[in-house]
Amino acid sequence: MLSACHQKERQKLVERLGLEIFDTEKQDSLLAFIAYDEITCRTIGDGAEVSDQWLRYNWLQKALSHKELQVLAKSDNTLLRALVFRISIQKKDENVFALLQANAEDTLTGIYYSCGCSTQEISVSDYFIKTFLENSVIVDKNENVISPTKEQIQFLLKYWSKDELDSKFKNVTAYVR
Repeated sequence: MLSACHQKERQKLVERLGLEIFDTEKQDSLLAFIAYDEITCRTIGDGAEVSDQWLRYNWLQKALSHKELQVLAKSDNTLLRALVFRISIQKKDENVFALLQANAEDTLTGIYYSCGCSTQEISVSDYFIKTFLENSVIVDKNENVISPTKEQIQFLLKYWSKDELDSKFKNVTAYVR
């Protein structure tokens, strides 16, 4: 149980982050997600252990409603917006590309991303674009089968060069439908 001082500090943080609409369990998970201060893939470290952050992400993916995701998408907190983006991709939400567009200009703010033994700081813009493409480009027998539209690739070309897109995603610009 939190002391009265800690409860006041927690409540201030909840209000500052706009998390009042969430139940206490979701608030606690969202606050822990932010405190972890990075996005992770499923396994991290030498032992390829499943991270607490990944378990938290999976729980939030199941627990958050569409309305709650919409609220978090407007957050000032970069990690919360990145969380919403990743969940929206997994849920195949129709607003995924709009979320990418809303965050593509942010090239100055960094996000820490850990996967395996590697942790890197990348810009919000690069994280959103990379995550979108990694989840939209499917490699099957060394051929790309992509779901991004021509308009989406053209938008991405404003932020990444054709060579950069093609080198990281096996000639993705050649397969635009």
